[in-house]
Amino acid sequence: MARVESVGSYERLLYGRHSYNNVANSCYYPHGWKEPENVPEHDHGLLFKKSGTSQIVYVNQPYSFDRTKLEEWCNERSLIYVICDKKYSFYYPDNTEMVLVMSNDTYIEYFDLPDWPLRWDLLA
Repeated sequence: MARVESVGSYERLLYGRHSYNNVANSCYYPHGWKEPENVPEHDHGLLFKKSGTSQIVYVNQPYSFDRTKLEEWCNERSLIYVICDKKYSFYYPDNTEMVLVMSNDTYIEYFDLPDWPLRWDLLA
């Protein structure tokens, strides 16, 4: 588990690529670095990585968010998002949202978990 504010590329990070903080030929910063990006309306963001794999999930727990903006952001990066019931938020249960953002590969890996998707509002 790690706290995160912004990275160079969430798509690269969540697909387990070590080059998530730089982009070749970037015009924003010297040496290939670009301006960091954030998940829309990020708040209380945490990263969870399954040990020994490249499977990473970003957990965002904002007080509110724009679903359309999140969907557009994820679509631009080939990422999946899952909106959980507010009672599962561990930052401030029943008061903050809990949104999981992950790669398609990670989503497919966990799709067969017991009670999945029964407890979750799946949106992709």
